Amino acid sequence: MSPAPRPRLGDILLRAGLVTSSALERALDRQQVQPGRLGSHLLELGAVKEEDLAKALSIQHRIPPFLPSLCPDDPGATSRVPEELARRRRAVPVAWDDKRSVLQVAMADPQDLEALDEIRFASGARRVVALVAPEHVVEREIGRRYRGVEPEPPGAVPLAGGREASPLLEPRRDAKRKALVADPSPRRARAVAALLEAHGLRVTRAGSAAEASNLGRQGGWDEVWVHRDWCDAVPGRDRVYSDPVAEWAESLGPADAFAREAEQLAREAVPAERRARAEETAALVRLLAARSGIGGWDARWLMLRAWRAATRAWELPGEEPAPLGIELARAAVAFARAVEETGSPREAVARLGRMSGLDPDAVTAVTRFVSGADLLATLGGAPRALALLAAEGGPEPILRALEAAGWEVVRGEGPQDTEGFQVVLVPVRPGVEWIESGALPTTPPVFVVGELAHPADMLYALRAGAEDVIEPSAHPEVVVAKLERAAARQRLGGQGVEGSLSDLTVAEVVQVLAHGLRTAVVRIEGTDGSGEIALEQGRVVDARAGDLVGEEAVYAMVAWEEGRFRITPGIDPDRPRTVQGADTEGLLMEGFRRLDESRRQQGLEGPSAR
Repeated sequence: MSPAPRPRLGDILLRAGLVTSSALERALDRQQVQPGRLGSHLLELGAVKEEDLAKALSIQHRIPPFLPSLCPDDPGATSRVPEELARRRRAVPVAWDDKRSVLQVAMADPQDLEALDEIRFASGARRVVALVAPEHVVEREIGRRYRGVEPEPPGAVPLAGGREASPLLEPRRDAKRKALVADPSPRRARAVAALLEAHGLRVTRAGSAAEASNLGRQGGWDEVWVHRDWCDAVPGRDRVYSDPVAEWAESLGPADAFAREAEQLAREAVPAERRARAEETAALVRLLAARSGIGGWDARWLMLRAWRAATRAWELPGEEPAPLGIELARAAVAFARAVEETGSPREAVARLGRMSGLDPDAVTAVTRFVSGADLLATLGGAPRALALLAAEGGPEPILRALEAAGWEVVRGEGPQDTEGFQVVLVPVRPGVEWIESGALPTTPPVFVVGELAHPADMLYALRAGAEDVIEPSAHPEVVVAKLERAAARQRLGGQGVEGSLSDLTVAEVVQVLAHGLRTAVVRIEGTDGSGEIALEQGRVVDARAGDLVGEEAVYAMVAWEEGRFRITPGIDPDRPRTVQGADTEGLLMEGFRRLDESRRQQGLEGPSAR
């Protein structure tokens, strides 16, 4: 059986509401004239966020994305791969596991098996794990990690300059006109190219001074724009610039840069005590917009209005004409104000239903999502660990790994109340004495951390009541896995949460648990059958629906619309894992795609199609 074809990147972004159809068409037209990946063109046009593109590529290739903010520099990784090889294969090494001899690399084309083999041979790694990233992110990280070339800050717009720069272009709409841009700064070159394209020219960018010289000699250009650093290399130049004029920044500059700058300014203007609520509200507006088919710049402007409302005590600025989807933003901002006033999401939902002047459909959309978000509060917060260890010499790598895995770590140095914690970490001495004397309860599980002089000491600690003994040199991932198993056993007896699929769909329930990084089992009983979806730290690890198992079961349950669900915290540590490495959002998107395709086929085969 041949593997299913990979979904197209444009379809994934459209389905998620991350780009508009017009922006996608513009990028595809641009790709016909100027070679390059579709994602790169979308980024250069300011039509999609870098992080959103990385996640869409992850869904397309079915492998994890590379997100620079979550991957600190690892000199041990870069030292294993020569810079020349990294540039030639467009693959940047980002993490090295010395114990397992595993190298992680971020690649623009993770399906390039020849490149992976060459990197594995050159690095001496037993295994090379590929992560996917936009092409320009790979190039940027190679420069930063090998040569320390820091990227220009995202909020800095390299368009404002002195008055000695070239005059403004007169608007032209003749698509047959061609322009050459030669600039040593890729970001500035993209900005200038975007301005020229806004005036109807088809733009080619030179990647080096030699390439710019060759292209300039070929001729045939209607406009040749050259930065002053390369002006001697390019013949036949029309414009030599240092920075485009300040007027461009006010009217014709790339919208992506200005939107990011405006959003950053709006964030900084929000009072500190309201910033967390503002973050949640902006995310809620984006989610609601995507579900309503509003993406691209329309969604970004809605989010910006949510930030501005947070700076004005939750009052949306009145603007005419009202932007697309403004009713959703009004309902989300009204909910945020109600939460701030009542202190309770439940009371805020009730108040939202009584407010006049809000669109009923928008209120329903907000209420549906908030009801789902309320499940997280019912299921409890992030798992908590109490570390009763000395401030100095403690197992900091283990504690940092716990925090990175979503745990809340509370530090202390002596016996204290352990209620509300899933695990407790204590030193060998006096930790074992605390266990023996009853200073610590037998539940939650207590782990002893420290070097033991003799195996008999471990046996003594276990007999005293310790769950396990952990050496500080143990691999942090192994320790986290042990603690998660212990926490899961503690939560298996939880009461759980029940609801109706008419209030929250299967996909929405799974999304809520995934966003909250929850470990739970969702059981569904409906008119279409019964099934289960198990999540571990927000990732689907097992799914069953009738005779279907794994990803196919998830795709089937996404279509279920009638019945009830029950969420039980925790999963059995020994439960089989029938879903390996799949991204939860990707599973749901694929389920939506299949559902849409099924509905289209039913429509074509129905009576009206004959």
